[in-house]
Order: sequence, then C-alpha cells, then structure tokens
Amino acid sequence: MAVKENPYESFERILYWQHLVLKVMGVDGFGPNFRRSALTYFIVFLANLFFVISLIDLVLFRQDVFNFTFVAVTIFYALIGLGRLAVLVRHLVAPTVLVQSMKTVYQDAVRDPMETVVLQKYTNQLRQCVIFYTVIFMGGVVLTALLPLPIYWWSGDKILPFGVVLPFVDPESSDGYQLNYMYQVSCMLWTPPGLIASQNFYFALSFAIGIQYDVLVLKLKALDKLIVDNVDGSLNSEIRIKLIKVVRYQQRLVQFISNLEDLYSYQTFLEVACNAMQIVMTLFVLHIVRSM
Repeated sequence: MAVKENPYESFERILYWQHLVLKVMGVDGFGPNFRRSALTYFIVFLANLFFVISLIDLVLFRQDVFNFTFVAVTIFYALIGLGRLAVLVRHLVAPTVLVQSMKTVYQDAVRDPMETVVLQKYTNQLRQCVIFYTVIFMGGVVLTALLPLPIYWWSGDKILPFGVVLPFVDPESSDGYQLNYMYQVSCMLWTPPGLIASQNFYFALSFAIGIQYDVLVLKLKALDKLIVDNVDGSLNSEIRIKLIKVVRYQQRLVQFISNLEDLYSYQTFLEVACNAMQIVMTLFVLHIVRSM
C-alpha cells in the first residue's frame, strides 16, 4: 500500500516551483530573501516599455476601430501585469509574511490526525488547481504564438498574436511583420510564466483561508465535546486552555484575512475592472462588425 505524502511536503513542493519561476525573473516578492536586483529593474523596464509602446499604438490606430480596440484590450493585460509587479516589487515584507503564515498553518495542523485530513484534501485540490491553470494558460499562450505561422504559410495573411506592434514599423511588410512577430513572441517568453506563478500563489492563499476555517471548526467541535463531557467540573482547566487556543487561532485567521485584503484589495479591483473593460470593448466591436 502506497504511503500518503505529507501534506506539508506537498505544499512546499508546489510553492517551490512558483518561487523558482519568480526568482529566475528577479521578482520573487514572496521569498524571504528577496532583494531588488538588476534583473528586477530590467523586468520592470520591459513591462513599462510594453505599456508605452501600447499607448503609442493607441494614437497610431485612433482611426481604425478594430486595431484600436485590439490594442486597448492588450493594454488592460499590461495593466494587470504592472499591478502584480507592483505588489511583488514594492511590498518587501507583506507577501513573505503571508507565505510564512500559510506554512505555520500547515506545521501546526499536521500534528493532529483530523486536521491532517483537512490539509490533505485542500492540498490535493490546490495541486489540481495549479496544474489545470498552468496547463490551460500555457497551452493558450503556445497556441496564440504559433497559430499565426500556419495561417501565414497557408494564406499569406499577416496575423500577429496580439494587438501591440512596434511604432513606425510597417506590419504589412515582410520585414516589419517578422520583426513585430519576434517582439510579441519575446514578450510571451517572460510574461505568462510570471503571471502564472503569481496567480498560483493567490490560489494557495485562498486555499489557506479555507484550511483555517475548517481547522477552526474541528477545534470548536473538540471544545464542544469537552464541555459536554465536563459533568463534574474536572475538565475546567483543560477547557480553559483549549478555549484560549481557539480564540488565538480565530484571531490569527482574522489577521491573515486582513493582511490579504490590505495587500490585494486594490489589485483585485484593478483586475476586475480591466477584465470588465475588455469584455465591454470586445462586445462593442462585435456589435459594430455585425451592423456593417
């Protein structure tokens, strides 16, 4: 019979790969030893350069509704990326504290068999979520990057993966198309891995809240059973100790959620607003196309 892996070890392995991706990019703000480096500033420079080029394209395509909308939708992705970079680069303590809090939850819970079952359930779900999101996201990126090639070879249509093109470079010319294609693919080499790794950390933080709630329920049930069994008052001291532990655990959970909200409230608003605007602009263009 196969021995089940320790939930904490599984959790550490999941986080290890996310740390590794962000560390390679120089933006591992979730790591305890993160310091800004030349690579950090280079990634920030590339992100801001992409945003500036997108703004220039908006001006260049102001008379073309389709391309203007295509660029605008891409800009919203850039804003989401800049928002995540800001969290990873600016907050040198808060993300690390949250990750350490998650590890503390695991380390405390593995000592209790019932709580270990809760950890195992949520860790399995987290692993499945991370794998599914990573495969779907990277699959979409690879498809987006490679699909223009067979279209170009088959029909000669010069289709680019996304809307942003280099200013003052004719995308319709052979050299201009190749240059724009290489630039867009180069952006896909570093942006998707960073977005995926940061998103997987958000998944882990969300699952950590569920773990703590379920563990708190188990602690309350154990306390309730102890109170029921305390017929002669001989368990008063043990009840008092358990009650203090439950209150402290609940306070730690509230603090964890509060720290998470303080760190990500503005970014969550930004991402929801950007996604909503992307949907609105896409539907608007589809309405115009159907009306023509």
